[in-house]
Amino acid sequence: MIINQTLTLNHKKMKILSKVLLGAVALSLTFAGCKKDEPTVSYLQAGDVTSTLTQGNLIYYGESTYGGSPYYSYYLEFFSQGIDLGTDNSGYPTYSGTGVKVVLSLYSNGTPRPANANDYVYHVWSPVNNALNYGLYSLDYIAASKSTYKDLTGGTVTVKKHTGDNFTITYSGVDGDDGVVELEYTGNLKYYDGSGWDIKK
Repeated sequence: MIINQTLTLNHKKMKILSKVLLGAVALSLTFAGCKKDEPTVSYLQAGDVTSTLTQGNLIYYGESTYGGSPYYSYYLEFFSQGIDLGTDNSGYPTYSGTGVKVVLSLYSNGTPRPANANDYVYHVWSPVNNALNYGLYSLDYIAASKSTYKDLTGGTVTVKKHTGDNFTITYSGVDGDDGVVELEYTGNLKYYDGSGWDIKK
């Protein structure tokens, strides 16, 4: 009788110990999963087509006035893999290769970088608000020849600046065919001060 009671107690202890160990393993896996961040993917979603964006330029074109108040013009370019970006001897950006290209032309009340804001609305200009002047994209961009683009005809851009020239840029809107277009880019944008350029490239 004593032996049976001892075996029963040992069996119960083993079951409790197993539950404790399983709980500890599950908890450690949970913490391990939390520590490992998922990589940020920058993308253009145009209709059913999704393209990964890997690099870009930020070109400052200078100051103008609207209603007597100053605003600042910026030209944001985003590219997929397959496009090689560079800078020529005159300080202008250079392009080669083929891939995907997106352009967002912004008016901002911030300088010398666009202001952090979520009100870059298409064609909503005022002396105090930011605005999306125009946008376009090409899924078959060829740097060495004329490419076919689709215009963006509505939507809103959000700008969030991080350290250095690292940004998170988002766009949500439509193109000229009323197709839904979404963009999200997080990463570095090569900065150019084009305010003194004779020809705006």
